[in-house]
Amino acid sequence: MKVKILHNEDLSKYTTIKIGGIANNFYIPETQEELINLVKKLENFRILGGGSNLLINDTIRFNHIIYTKEFNKNLSIDDDIVTCGASVSLQKLISYINNHNYGGIEYLYSVPGYVGGAIYMNAGRGKSYNKSITDYLLDIKVLHHQEIKILSANECCFSYRSSIFQNDEYVILEARFKFEKKDKELCKQERIERLKYSKTYQDTAYPNFGTVFSICNDKLLKISRMSFKFNKDKIQFSNKSLNWLINNGGGKYMEAVKRIERTKAIHNLFKKKINVEVRIWND
Repeated sequence: MKVKILHNEDLSKYTTIKIGGIANNFYIPETQEELINLVKKLENFRILGGGSNLLINDTIRFNHIIYTKEFNKNLSIDDDIVTCGASVSLQKLISYINNHNYGGIEYLYSVPGYVGGAIYMNAGRGKSYNKSITDYLLDIKVLHHQEIKILSANECCFSYRSSIFQNDEYVILEARFKFEKKDKELCKQERIERLKYSKTYQDTAYPNFGTVFSICNDKLLKISRMSFKFNKDKIQFSNKSLNWLINNGGGKYMEAVKRIERTKAIHNLFKKKINVEVRIWND
């Protein structure tokens, strides 16, 4: 079967903030073998998964984009070990392990991402909770320089919202986890509570990245937000979620960049640490 290829594809359809350029060639592999063959064949490609935490320059054409939403949705459990493909949604993984009386990552149930992306970003709760999906990670199957490798969790340099995968030399294929034993009904209740929390405190009514900065000073973030108070751009800081940017409709790449860069400049002026969690495609 040939890999499905779309041409002149609008990438804004594939990002949660609904901003993006154009892909000259947009590949949709449906098997791990198809993905591996593409990576070996193409040059200067980019990997696009769930599209959260991603800001794409909307004035650029990208020659090759490989869309990984479909290529590996394998999900199984054997002898307490969960094997999970990179294309499995977090909601599906959590529901699956909960139904087998395992848990530990119910706080990620409201995140609109996939397992590959969650490992890439080391997704978790806020920094004060010191919890992430990789707490339960055993090892990861990756494609690295056209060679399949198995990396242990310790080899992946995980830290808060960071991993070895962010240097873009790796393609995550599959992961193995060992989750904690947990009562099925308790897990269900925690999923419900997480969705209630998200509805109450997170601005999900508009396209967004989720958290923009993994490290920032709340007071300085508020100052940056205030500096855009009377601006008419469609990309604005959320009034509901402090560290979120939202797209009110038709927002542009440069509007988001302007808010990110001004916030960084204010932090640098006061010599406070700041780190941008959102990945930016600008070439």
